[in-house]
Amino acid sequence: MKYRLGIDIGSTSLGWAVFALDSFGNPYDLIDMGVRIFPDGRDDKSKEPLAVARRNARGMRRNLDRRDLRQKRLMRLMIECGLMPADEEARKALETIDPYAIRAEAAQGVVPLHHLGRALFHINQRRGFKSNLKADKRENDVGNMKNAIKDLDAKLGAGTLGQYLHGQHQGRLPVRVRTTMVKNKADYNFYPGRSMYEQEVDAILKQQRQHHPQLTEAVCGEIKNIIFHQRNLLPPKIGKCRFESGQDRIRKAHPLFQKYRILQEVNHLEVVRFEAGDPSLSDDPQDRKKIIDALLHSKKKTFGQIRTLLKLPRDGRFNLESERRKELQGDDTAAIMADDKRFGARWYDFSVDEQEEVINRLFAASDPDALVDELMEAWNLPHEQAKEVAYAPLEEGYASLSRKAIEKIRPGLEEGLVYSDAVKKVYPHHSDFRTGECFESLPYYGEILPNAVMGGSMDDKDKAFPEKYFGKINNPTVHIALNQLRKLVNALIARYGHPDEIVIELARDLKEPADSITKEQTKNKKDNDRINKELEGLGQRPNYRNRMLFKLWEDLSVEVAGSVGNREK
Repeated sequence: MKYRLGIDIGSTSLGWAVFALDSFGNPYDLIDMGVRIFPDGRDDKSKEPLAVARRNARGMRRNLDRRDLRQKRLMRLMIECGLMPADEEARKALETIDPYAIRAEAAQGVVPLHHLGRALFHINQRRGFKSNLKADKRENDVGNMKNAIKDLDAKLGAGTLGQYLHGQHQGRLPVRVRTTMVKNKADYNFYPGRSMYEQEVDAILKQQRQHHPQLTEAVCGEIKNIIFHQRNLLPPKIGKCRFESGQDRIRKAHPLFQKYRILQEVNHLEVVRFEAGDPSLSDDPQDRKKIIDALLHSKKKTFGQIRTLLKLPRDGRFNLESERRKELQGDDTAAIMADDKRFGARWYDFSVDEQEEVINRLFAASDPDALVDELMEAWNLPHEQAKEVAYAPLEEGYASLSRKAIEKIRPGLEEGLVYSDAVKKVYPHHSDFRTGECFESLPYYGEILPNAVMGGSMDDKDKAFPEKYFGKINNPTVHIALNQLRKLVNALIARYGHPDEIVIELARDLKEPADSITKEQTKNKKDNDRINKELEGLGQRPNYRNRMLFKLWEDLSVEVAGSVGNREK
């Protein structure tokens, strides 16, 4: 049957209708219609993806499972070495002994093997906080936690953590971390660090090895390894470049991307011309060079500063300037790394490869202390400067292109070409990735949109699982809607055959967050308040009709300015 398929795609529904077409392609009958309802993959109240709650719960389960596994491994080793009795009842009896008293005594005297095992098992249940560089940069509470660790470290002096906690226990003071919320931030009574537990275990084993021959160097090393072992963080999934097949996308903090972004924006920048004779950036090629140089050596430049730099009138306006946008972003990475408390002016003397090496080390590192030592050795930095570099708040995430693609496109941008022209110069068919292949039914979207998905193993063993094999779009609403669309279209093809025409309507961009409508309403309210003030100043009533006339006048003024600029060109 010759028919037209009409589809209305929403974030939680698909409306569809099948219209029969005559020989001229005109609809003459409504054959079928319906609505497919589905969840959008977000929580109704918080609008947070449901995957977040599942991921957090899964993480908690994994942590509990790993802790249980660690305890079983340690217990098995200590039973083999005689540090714990093989009889379960005897092990239960050890639980009645005060572990803090044993830990305090074991660091300076001699204790029975089973008591030593009790102390080590007690330490294994806690282990303390180990700093993670990525978490340190993101979590507000980490700063308070670290201050609490420093305060506790000062109180320990030459003693061990176990001795300090034993004194607390005897004085009936808290021996566990207690948290109170102060101005939405966690405040701690004290907080032990991982290194405090490591130092205590070292002191205890060193002291007890003098009295117990079972504690060989190999046994002590295995005990420490079990107690303090921690998995490395998984590397993030990186999307692939849309132009260069198989190439990973470049980091936004990479110096090449920073310059590429500046060139792209400055080439699109133009002065809005209201009448003939108004200044233009095209009049003097050096104007763009001045802006680029200024942005390469600063974190941002406001449009007012750019007007001053180019000696333009104060009432001049740029095409990228708006109520929501007051500035152009500069080279964030250089502004941060060239700060005097980090590399200073040395940063500009580094080659791009050397700068990239620094950036890669910062993002790859998880142990801040080890990273600081690396930076001090590799770049001859004092400790304080190395620490500032390690915690540099660089821009996270990845761009849409790879380094290889950016290096190919950049020469065109340096010539002054706008982005689309610079890309066409290197990739003539950059906007058309169609292969011409026709499918009998609609395939999984990741197969035909490889540049829009993330992940994807492309391993033959995963071919039965399209999401795992091809990857998927991270936005759950888009992912679910596209899968539901595939199911609907394929079901209609099975019933009516292939459609001659498909008409699709989107109520709003599926990628748009659920709260974006509220943001738009807030923006409109601010805009209306601004116009009301203008109307009152003009002696006009601030009603709906006058606001619409005022907006129309503003829109017309921009269009007239644009047409004048085009005629001049």
